[in-house]
Amino acid sequence: MDFQKIIKDAWSIVRLDEAAMKRVAAQKDGFNSALVVIAIFSLASTLSNFLFPANLGYGVAYRPGLLDLVITFAVGIAISIAYLYFTGWLASLFKSKISVQEFVNVGGYVYLLGILLLIPKIGGLIFIIWFWVVLWKILSKLGKLEPLSTVVVIFAPIIIAVVLVVTVLSTVIASFGLF
Repeated sequence: MDFQKIIKDAWSIVRLDEAAMKRVAAQKDGFNSALVVIAIFSLASTLSNFLFPANLGYGVAYRPGLLDLVITFAVGIAISIAYLYFTGWLASLFKSKISVQEFVNVGGYVYLLGILLLIPKIGGLIFIIWFWVVLWKILSKLGKLEPLSTVVVIFAPIIIAVVLVVTVLSTVIASFGLF
């Protein structure tokens, strides 16, 4: 595994280079390389949480401890992989020409954009918008999906996750009698 090649390919993919996307999708060890990029993203996200503490109002800020940082790193990797596999599976339901594993291989490289999270305030917004743009390109060009199908495939996992979180949180809050 050549780290410089992984970063170079990831950089090409986030610049919307279709040839790089096809090359990475076809790699046999693509998941391992994608995992390296996802780990970089998760590390950047974790560092961002530490360097830029959450402002809770009234001059109170929350800076995570070591255990919080370790958990954030691990959960970031797990959620990123789950999102890619679920999105790839959804794409296959819409008759995508790219396999689930090929999508995960290429999609994992897109997480190089996670380094933008180290830019306070605006980095996260730039990250998510360009992340969706690159996924759009992957699904529309490599997957040959129609525009409406592409939108559904990209956003359905996010909507489902939000609904699940709201449902679980409201159930937990209600069970403690806080409603």
